Amino acid sequence: MIRKNYFVAALIVLFQLIFLPSSFASISGSGHGEMKNVVFHVKTQTNKKSTLESLKMALNNIGYQIEKKFDEERQFNVFVVVHGDNLNWFRKNKTDDELEFMVQWFLEKKVNLRVCVPCLEEQKLSLANLVDGFKSDRD
Repeated sequence: MIRKNYFVAALIVLFQLIFLPSSFASISGSGHGEMKNVVFHVKTQTNKKSTLESLKMALNNIGYQIEKKFDEERQFNVFVVVHGDNLNWFRKNKTDDELEFMVQWFLEKKVNLRVCVPCLEEQKLSLANLVDGFKSDRD
C-alpha cells in the first residue's frame, strides 16, 4: 500500500512538472489509513505575468486530476493554493463566469481553496476582496 502511494505521488508530480509549469503538486502524510494531503500550487513563473487563460488551463488540469484520481479515493484532502498575481483574477465582481464556475466546482468537490498570505499582502488584497470560498493558507 505504501509503495502504491509513492507511485501515485511520483506520477502526480511528474505530470505537474511536464504539463503544468504554472502549478506544482505535493503529497504529505504517512501510515496506513491516514488521510493524506495533496497540495496543488498555482503560481506564475518568476518574472512572468499570469494570464487568465493560463490560470484556467492550470485549474482545468488540476480538476482533471481530482476527477480521475482523488474523487475515487476519499483518503485524500485536496488543497489548491493560489499565488502571486493570479489572485487578481479572483477579485469579486471582476471574475469571469468560467472562472467562477471553476471555483464553485472545486468547492462542490470539497477542495480546500487557499491563498498565499504574503502574495495577498503584496497585491494589497484581503480575503474579503476575493470571490467566496477562499481561505488563508495559514488556516
